[in-house]
Amino acid sequence: MDTSLFFGYVTWLIIMGGGAIFVMQPFLRRSPKNLFENYYEETPLSTLHAKKDALYQSIKDVEFDFKTAKLSEEDYGAIRDKLEREAVAVLEEIDSKEGKGKKKNLGSISKSAKQKVPGVKCPHCGEKNNNNSKFCIGCGSAINELTCQSCGFEYKIDDSFCPGCGEKLAIKK
Repeated sequence: MDTSLFFGYVTWLIIMGGGAIFVMQPFLRRSPKNLFENYYEETPLSTLHAKKDALYQSIKDVEFDFKTAKLSEEDYGAIRDKLEREAVAVLEEIDSKEGKGKKKNLGSISKSAKQKVPGVKCPHCGEKNNNNSKFCIGCGSAINELTCQSCGFEYKIDDSFCPGCGEKLAIKK
């Protein structure tokens, strides 16, 4: 019985000693200055990736605000186009810094953001206009809202049928 008591004490001392060493380990290190070292190195490329992620999140936020009727269609279009153009610029800069000649990252951005003059053709003169333009830059006539020949109801140029009478509309963009 004396032997089992002795081995019990030895086992207890080993466990307690191991626990004490484990707890004291940060204080026993040779170089405590490395204890809180920041392992993230900021580079110009990482900054660009962070900016890209922030722009993508902003685009998602604008879409959510539009879907929940917090933004008008005009404001949504203007803000989204601005954010998409910024995202395209950041993606092009990332591609140039990474040495990729291809622009495969640009596929996720809508077509209107890649074009300098996105658009809607004027039904009167055929000039290309911004999607949010109310009047044509070529002839000055109203382009977003037109009048139905059958009932006189105002409709948007994107409409295929009159919202007032259901008549098929001849003018398309």
